[in-house]
Amino acid sequence: MSERYVKVFSGDEALYVKDAPVVILASALLKDTQTVKMIAQLKLVNVSGKNISYVKVAITPLDTMKAPLGQAIAFEYLDLSISDREEFGAKNPIVLPNVSTRSFLVGVSHVGFADGTVWTGDCADWKTDLDMAKILAIETTYKNALTLYQSDRIEDVANAKEVFSSIPQAEKDVSEELAFCAEKIARLQAEQAQKRMRNKARNKIIAILASTPVILTLIGYFVAYPLFSCMSGDYTVYIDMYNVENFKIPDGVTSIDGWAFWHCCDLKSVTIPNSVTSIGDFAFDCCEGLKSITIPDSVTSIGYGAFSNCWRLKSINIPDGVTSIGNLAFYNCPSVQSITIPRSVTSIGDLAFAYNSDRETVTFLGTKEQWQAIDKGEDIGIYDDEIHFQPE
Repeated sequence: MSERYVKVFSGDEALYVKDAPVVILASALLKDTQTVKMIAQLKLVNVSGKNISYVKVAITPLDTMKAPLGQAIAFEYLDLSISDREEFGAKNPIVLPNVSTRSFLVGVSHVGFADGTVWTGDCADWKTDLDMAKILAIETTYKNALTLYQSDRIEDVANAKEVFSSIPQAEKDVSEELAFCAEKIARLQAEQAQKRMRNKARNKIIAILASTPVILTLIGYFVAYPLFSCMSGDYTVYIDMYNVENFKIPDGVTSIDGWAFWHCCDLKSVTIPNSVTSIGDFAFDCCEGLKSITIPDSVTSIGYGAFSNCWRLKSINIPDGVTSIGNLAFYNCPSVQSITIPRSVTSIGDLAFAYNSDRETVTFLGTKEQWQAIDKGEDIGIYDDEIHFQPE
């Protein structure tokens, strides 16, 4: 079965006159194969900044040779409520009286607003405006990127970042949106990592319970496993120490493994021995009560999200010897007032110090040139103009 409506003409895009409140984005002429009537369709967009209630257009039908077929035809879009940058008109067919029409000219003569004011213009002056077309294209791109950004899928937010990046900075500053995308991607990645680790811990418990008596399992899980873990040099504790306020890690431990103190909300202070050389991913994540922590000089790396969401942490003093600070390492620590970073640091990950809103000072124990030489993520949460340099 053939289609009822066949397109016989597509008009120029982005028709506009200076200071007009609307743009004619597109136009088309359709032939109704059942009735042989010619139907015009327009797609307009409000660019006035105000609410539109009424639009009147004039359409001049043209024959095959582009000659006018009589006088221009007036068509009114009534009872509208069109907000700024909202498109309209595409669903309103305009039946033209002459079946010989093969194209048309179009312009807008009147636009009425919700506040009672009216704009009038000359229909003959409507032509393609490349500058307006560029503005609208950028706005459409921006809107599409925002839609992708609202998703909770990392792939969508990454695509949003790419779309934002495609917008020329000279046309629209999207640096803030790019930072938001980077932050959301890092947060979603952190949430995925947390979920994977929780599932890993749960599966470990299930496996132990399935292979040993329950009583022995509980003893082994809460007593023997941490003990042997410390003796082997890796401090891995998959238990929720919700009631612990102060904790001293035994001498001889060489690393604090990922998630070791995750969500220990009552934890206020931790003593780390000089034998520790690394702090793992999310080791102290969500330790909301943690007010202070002394990182010894023996530590060389601080993992992904190691101290993220430590809401009461007052200061961050990174010792000389640390070379790597991971993504989100001190993310969302809003009570931090001071940060000290040694010149031994060679890399700082994305959002490592983001959302430290109350901080007063950031000190780098080196020169500006040494700071600039550090391999930094796209947005580490520290800006060059707030750093105090203290070269030795």
